[in-house]
Amino acid sequence: MRMQAEDAPEVPARTYYTDEGDLVLPEADAQLYGYGTLCGSEKAARDAWEETGAYAVVDPKAALVMGAMFSGPMLDSLGVLAHILNLHGPGQQGKSTMMFVCAALFGNIKPRRQRLLMTWNASKQGITQDLRGRGYLPLCLDEHSSSGRTPQQSSSEFSQICAGCLRSTGTVDGGIREMDGFWLSILLSSSNLPLKFEGQTEDLASRLLEIKAPFFPNAWVDLDGNAVGADHKGAEHVSKRLKRLARDHGGWPLEWARKAGAFTARS
Repeated sequence: MRMQAEDAPEVPARTYYTDEGDLVLPEADAQLYGYGTLCGSEKAARDAWEETGAYAVVDPKAALVMGAMFSGPMLDSLGVLAHILNLHGPGQQGKSTMMFVCAALFGNIKPRRQRLLMTWNASKQGITQDLRGRGYLPLCLDEHSSSGRTPQQSSSEFSQICAGCLRSTGTVDGGIREMDGFWLSILLSSSNLPLKFEGQTEDLASRLLEIKAPFFPNAWVDLDGNAVGADHKGAEHVSKRLKRLARDHGGWPLEWARKAGAFTARS
């Protein structure tokens, strides 16, 4: 077993840039976050994401959020700083659907097998520590109210996140302990109330962005995805269908982007 381990090829577990400027993303089996894990067949995934994209075209806000999320790993090469994009508005207006779809761009979002779509229900230190392990990879955090904190109480946490979650600590002999990672990407968030408020620190003026719901059309479809009336037998809201497509076909957009060389310097 030891010899097999020594002979096994090395695979990246974290994101990094090569000397040529290419961004190398972690292999699916080398990290526990779920990035790069694939669900379903490629053929079925193409149909599913084509359908999801068609709904996004109908709602430019949805297309904007999906594009912003997918550009997360490339922010450093584009000269864009780490930031939070928060989706806010009352319930039943597509915020959670948007989160499901965006997280599934990067991998498997089925329960107990992923850490791409989480909630704000964690300690301040827990969230920043988690982000430091992700490097250039984005994350979705749903429902800020689940944190039990108001936007005012979380303001310093927002600033820490937008600053890259960097944290220096001292050693017992008075030295500086080496920092355990960094984060430079996009955090997609959702909340009922806006996270911005009057008197917030200046750093969040341009690095805490918000888009108001609704997202995606308010429409009904049958089991094949065809548009029907709400009273049609077996009809389901399009949001329910989009969530199911995201769960069943996660990860393929990232895989296609990798194959196309989207994360190389020449792109």
